[in-house]
Amino acid sequence: MQREKIEAALATIFETAVGKRELAPTMRLQEDLDLDSLTRIDLAITAEDTFGASIPDEMLERFVTVGDVLRFFDQAAQQQPVEFVGTRR
Repeated sequence: MQREKIEAALATIFETAVGKRELAPTMRLQEDLDLDSLTRIDLAITAEDTFGASIPDEMLERFVTVGDVLRFFDQAAQQQPVEFVGTRR
């Protein structure tokens, strides 16, 4: 799946969940989008269903920004190991 398609699909998922379609990779899930843990899980399930890739629980906890989520599904689509840049571990 091309990165643009992943970005568009994620924008739709976030819009449905939190009413925000305009996203930036640097937006923080908790601080900027006010995602609580239940909403994060709902988003993860929807994204997993959309992209056909499972997010391990320990990896879900490491997502801090929209860019982390995008990077995960972009790399999963390319079947590459997922690397986090600038996030807590």
